Amino acid sequence: MKTERRTVKADSVTFEILWAAAKQQVQASETFPQRAKFFHLSGLFLTFLTVEAYANHLGEILFPNEWKNAQRIFGRRSKYPGILGKIRYLADSCGVPFDQDSPPYSTIKELKSLRDTIAHGRTERIRQEIEVPEGEHPPLWLPDWHNKVTEDFLFLCMKDAKALIEQLNTVAKKTFPEEDNIAEHVLIGFFGYQTEGVRKL
Repeated sequence: MKTERRTVKADSVTFEILWAAAKQQVQASETFPQRAKFFHLSGLFLTFLTVEAYANHLGEILFPNEWKNAQRIFGRRSKYPGILGKIRYLADSCGVPFDQDSPPYSTIKELKSLRDTIAHGRTERIRQEIEVPEGEHPPLWLPDWHNKVTEDFLFLCMKDAKALIEQLNTVAKKTFPEEDNIAEHVLIGFFGYQTEGVRKL
């Protein structure tokens, strides 16, 4: 059998995959409403990961040196700490107004707080005396973060994450017209793309 050597250049667009997965959690919550809380939790986590992956995607295209030195540029003591710092850096560099106290940024900030609580999760314990009607059980106690995991908050986070990513992408495309690797449209679904050259043996 004849073979040929191929040089393949391929890109797997992680933020698109994560976004598609987040949308799947919404569909699953509607299909299995009795388990909706679990799917909402997964959807929130995946939405945050989508924002983080997009920030890294765009940052590596526009500012490769800064992203190679991410620990120094985006460290805790830097002007642009963490993932929210990366978003602000991109916004500042592209001329996008940034107000962390207004949507969509405030929503992503709130989502990050939930993400950090879950990602660094610990067992929460309560020890207190309460009055309960005689013969009845105490009410079910749930941690504070549990109340954040709702369909409404998931939809808000997905809406604002989409708005943020689309805004950054649109402005970046106009600000850096010479950069061919910025897609015309984003958050369009699960996909990868590749180009290849062929050299026969």
